[in-house]
Amino acid sequence: MKDDFLFSDGQTITTDETSTNTNDLEDGTVSDQQVGPAWLVLQIEAASGLSLTNGLSVTLMTSDSSTFTLAPGATVGTEDAVISLANIPVAELLDGAVFCAGFLKNDLKRYLAVWYSDEGDAVTGTLTVSAWIQDQPVTKLKTQKIPV
Repeated sequence: MKDDFLFSDGQTITTDETSTNTNDLEDGTVSDQQVGPAWLVLQIEAASGLSLTNGLSVTLMTSDSSTFTLAPGATVGTEDAVISLANIPVAELLDGAVFCAGFLKNDLKRYLAVWYSDEGDAVTGTLTVSAWIQDQPVTKLKTQKIPV
């Protein structure tokens, strides 16, 4: 599922921006049913010398258009936020760190993209990320239950 729903693969974040890849849910290569749970995963590939007062926010967006140009919530009905990893503190943006948030795939529009926001700060330093959707949560806990 990661290959079907890969948004960023080593993308360098320099400002508020959309993921390198947009995913089309009507594309023939996407074979998963569009119901039930899924998880947005963010992996920090490289982070050094970062300065972000309000941290980094990562939002999965959905739209009827393949062009994502606005911040989450800027035009209701055109681009909608599905789930957000909000205000991840700089202290947690470490090489290899992984963040995950679950959501239901119901009510998704045709296209998906990820919006990266520096929350009003300029990104200084290096921040390289990968982001994708997968069908299981990422956790270090051995007791995490997987939905059936």
